[in-house]
Amino acid sequence: MRLFEFEKNDPLRIKLVAVASQLKADYEDSQTQLSTDQLLQILTQHGITLDKTDLFNMVKKEPLKNIIDNINGTEVIFKGQEPIQGSTQSPDQAQKIVSQMAKNAASK
Repeated sequence: MRLFEFEKNDPLRIKLVAVASQLKADYEDSQTQLSTDQLLQILTQHGITLDKTDLFNMVKKEPLKNIIDNINGTEVIFKGQEPIQGSTQSPDQAQKIVSQMAKNAASK
């Protein structure tokens, strides 16, 4: 199934968004990552059959681009999900950088 095959009010599109949104909520604050194979299996269980190529193409377009940030080979990263362990910046460092940028912008 290709993304262009989904119409705006298509029940499969609605189901796809619902499943992806629920998974996003489940994994957003989690320290674990959902694998691409697990995502495809869950979608299949809900009646949405896709292959990896379709999935990689679909996350670049609506409606999935608002839910899934990236698929880096084998792992799915949802929008707002905590950084993966081994990331170059901790959340505290990122917050400090944003705070400093805001102060600099406010002083201009």
